[in-house]
Amino acid sequence: MKNDVSLGLAHEAEVTLRKCGATSRRFWDKIAKDLKLARQVVDLVQTELVTFGITVDYSRSFNDMLKAARISSPGNGISKEHFPIKGRGRHDLSITLFNFCRGVEQDEVIAEMDRRGYRPARIEELLAFAEKCDSSNMEYWMINRAVIALCPNCNGSVPFFQINDSIPYLGACSYYGSYSTAMWFAAIEKPELKSLVP
Repeated sequence: MKNDVSLGLAHEAEVTLRKCGATSRRFWDKIAKDLKLARQVVDLVQTELVTFGITVDYSRSFNDMLKAARISSPGNGISKEHFPIKGRGRHDLSITLFNFCRGVEQDEVIAEMDRRGYRPARIEELLAFAEKCDSSNMEYWMINRAVIALCPNCNGSVPFFQINDSIPYLGACSYYGSYSTAMWFAAIEKPELKSLVP
């Protein structure tokens, strides 16, 4: 039975990697001989990415952004003083959510984002995503998930968004420490790196 499970997992990994273009025999030989590289490949395959289109409207006040996201009672530490918003105009962006399928620390998350050409989302981008969640499909997707923007303020806090019993909530937690598998990390692609990222 154990061998059947191992063969199944090996086949699943092979199919996933071949879809990414890993077809060279030399590639597979190197994976077999290099444990560090094998772990990196596992981490890459286990990092799930989901992308949504959002619109950030800087003509809105902080309170108007909260209202548009249906957030009536933000958590302690969520205010325009704690998370000042700077920007102008109206911007259509893609927000990408990273999930690592395991517990991770902030440095690892940011390093992986940077490696792929992304930066952590800011609170206004997280609020734009929260506004997009005003639909039954998105509410269903958000069950047992929380989306966090690793943009710490001067107090070392970061904002996170979740939906509890159909009620949107924006809270703050510590930037430092470990994050559970339920956390999805919001990121924005760095414009200057778009042409360089595969």
